[in-house]
Amino acid sequence: MGVAEQTAAGTLEFLARVRAAERRLVGRTLHDEVGPSLCSAGLILGLLRESGGETAELAHSAARALEQAVTAVRALSYSADPALAMRCGLKSALQSIAATLAADFESTGAPPWDDATSAAAFETVRALLLITTSTRPHVLLSDAGIEISPLPPLGLPLPTTPGLRITHNGGTLKIEAGGTA
Repeated sequence: MGVAEQTAAGTLEFLARVRAAERRLVGRTLHDEVGPSLCSAGLILGLLRESGGETAELAHSAARALEQAVTAVRALSYSADPALAMRCGLKSALQSIAATLAADFESTGAPPWDDATSAAAFETVRALLLITTSTRPHVLLSDAGIEISPLPPLGLPLPTTPGLRITHNGGTLKIEAGGTA
């Protein structure tokens, strides 16, 4: 590898690290600061709902809107910081990211992957759902791995992730155990 290629690779690695750190910061802020504030507001609205009368009706409407905001913040925090999502497990993380990025989700099991492999698979699914805008993909989690379909031609090389084999054939992308260690 020549000096120019090493410099470009180093720059890309640096930018990837900065992006990951930025996403962790956004995720932590949403999870640790914005989320608790919204929950506190929800508790106050709950007390107002119990007061009865017109105030209770207004509080009930506000509580519904607040619950939608809490759900959106939770999904964004999981999307921004995959480590937060992985605390809840691969299935919950995939459900959350699918809901956030307008994909359908189904689970018939879960592969016996360790935490690092699950996190890598989640990050791969997240990235693919982010760049897929022309269809509403279906994400299937099973004992064999993860499938996403329909997935149009990506126009990009498939990501390589240690411990995972990623294939794209006929509109279906599969993530399975294997690949380079």
